[in-house]
Amino acid sequence: LFHCISLENESLLDVYKTIRAELKAHSQVLIDKPEVIILTKTDTVTPAELAKKTKQLAKKCPNILSVSIIDSDSIKKLKDLGFSEQALAIMEK
Repeated sequence: LFHCISLENESLLDVYKTIRAELKAHSQVLIDKPEVIILTKTDTVTPAELAKKTKQLAKKCPNILSVSIIDSDSIKKLKDLGFSEQALAIMEK
């Protein structure tokens, strides 16, 4: 499962906990699936803030990627991982 979490949120951990609670309420099968967090809008924070927030979330989910729609290198990394153009277009919204 891929969870997109905007870095514009004040508490990324609270957002993650909400996602997990909603998954658990919906299906135990979903809660047991491997997951990846995609931190979006990395252009809205400094590299130091990104590192700090990534470290905080890594305690809950070690699989974390980051992306900014205006950073072509981060988009390329997602494409290299197999994200389709359609999936990336959805993330732009």
